[in-house]
Amino acid sequence: QSACGFEDSLEDMYRYMMAACGPDPDEAKIARYCDESLGHFDWLVARGVPFDPSFCAETSMAPTGTEGLVYSGGEDAYPFNEIARPAPRGHLAKTKRATGWLLMQHLAAAATDAGATVSTDTRVDRLVVEDERVVGVQAQRFGETVSIRARRGVVLTAGGFIFNDDMLRQHCPPLARGTFKVGTEGDDGRAIRMAQAVGASVRNMYAGEVSLPITPPRTLIPWIK
Repeated sequence: QSACGFEDSLEDMYRYMMAACGPDPDEAKIARYCDESLGHFDWLVARGVPFDPSFCAETSMAPTGTEGLVYSGGEDAYPFNEIARPAPRGHLAKTKRATGWLLMQHLAAAATDAGATVSTDTRVDRLVVEDERVVGVQAQRFGETVSIRARRGVVLTAGGFIFNDDMLRQHCPPLARGTFKVGTEGDDGRAIRMAQAVGASVRNMYAGEVSLPITPPRTLIPWIK
């Protein structure tokens, strides 16, 4: 932002996020997200993720060039532009069009360099419980059942359930009527069901994000109400 001539503040970012995150936003989580955003950027740079310090004003998606700064959403659209001072806050790794692959390439390399072991073609099926504690997982690796014991804990990061029609009909029926779903085929609710099987609580299962796939020129966005 500084390199591209934009001023921003944690207060403006917080007000925008609180307004844009739908009903019942998590104030503590959003405040921490904003407070640590600069440190997060520095953390990514320290792990080799490159950013082009230039701004693309024409899109909130991936630019055709290597610009590293864009508006990430509706910061400059009504009513958000009247709630907080607009500023572009979307950062993209230095490559053309879709940039996620470059981001993950550097993060995966950093994880391996830090000593993490990567297990490919491994699908976790269930959590293993011992003395009322989760101590590992059971998985399928190259067609064989394997058990992996955790040293300190198991972290489930497997997305939502947009590609599980049964769960959609149960928890959020309107989304089951959607004709264009955004996600990966692995977003089938597997991790949620595994956690529930060992007694975990869930929240916001009724909620989803719905957008209209129309992107007007950004020069018009501040004037649309």
